[in-house]
Amino acid sequence: MQRADLSSTTRTSAKPKATALVRTTGYALTGDIAPTDSFSSHTPGCYTGVVEAADTSGPSMRDLLHTRVVVPASVPCATCSTCTAGLSDHCPHRESVYEPDAVSYVPVQSVVRIPNDMSDTDASFAQLAGTAMRITTEVPVQRDAFVSIVGSCARTLVCAQAMRLSCPLTRVVTLNQTSSALVAQVCDQLSIKHRPGTDAGRRSDQHAVVECSGSREGFLCACQLAQPRTTVVLAATRQAELFDLSLAHEKELRIVATRHGSLAQGVIELSRKTIDLAPVIRSTVSIQQIAGAWDDIRSGSCLAAYMSL
Repeated sequence: MQRADLSSTTRTSAKPKATALVRTTGYALTGDIAPTDSFSSHTPGCYTGVVEAADTSGPSMRDLLHTRVVVPASVPCATCSTCTAGLSDHCPHRESVYEPDAVSYVPVQSVVRIPNDMSDTDASFAQLAGTAMRITTEVPVQRDAFVSIVGSCARTLVCAQAMRLSCPLTRVVTLNQTSSALVAQVCDQLSIKHRPGTDAGRRSDQHAVVECSGSREGFLCACQLAQPRTTVVLAATRQAELFDLSLAHEKELRIVATRHGSLAQGVIELSRKTIDLAPVIRSTVSIQQIAGAWDDIRSGSCLAAYMSL
């Protein structure tokens, strides 16, 4: 992705053939962070924007002009061998836009139109919804299976809603005491069962466990809860550097790593109202308030917010 100078029509050879010029209007701020992360190292979620210009060489690009769109936090180049092989989530040349009011070239493959009846706030969490739906395909269990979602962030609650569609006995297990009360409150609003990690039970009776914290403690808890020869999904955006795999090996667990899902699928699911973001996103903040919002997320008093530019 390249920054755009709207006063110039110059195109570089590295720019994909079909691109849109997107002016950023806001970012999703989520709890997909480690407790020790600083504000300066925070990576926003998806960002919303408005298409200000379009490369007419791309199909149907004129239809995108002046429309609201959502774009992944990091955008693939769309030209390397990884992207052309259909693995753009793993593009080694991914770039991000964090500056306020930034205008950038975005490959058309990364641009998803926001439906008229969907807010920018909800749309900015569409990839999280898409990831949650993808995780449901990674968990081969029956409808009456016991499933635990381990974590205490927005991702945890979105994954729990998605998993509950196919497994009504899904529950949330939290390990972070500072955010347990807030997670329990949201779970009650969503009619999802909730247990603190200290009260999750000692039996290895879960048919699948989705680990959203990205911590060593969370992984160990997931392995303890899972039945032998079942599945543990690593669903955090980032994982701890070192995991003790001895228990997973002893129980012959199937470990699946799932970091991102389809942004377009996420928009579809949010349009269908299969995932309710209202209890999860607590506020809309300005850029002047972002540091405070970040502190609230780290302290566990807020799960997610939308920064409007």
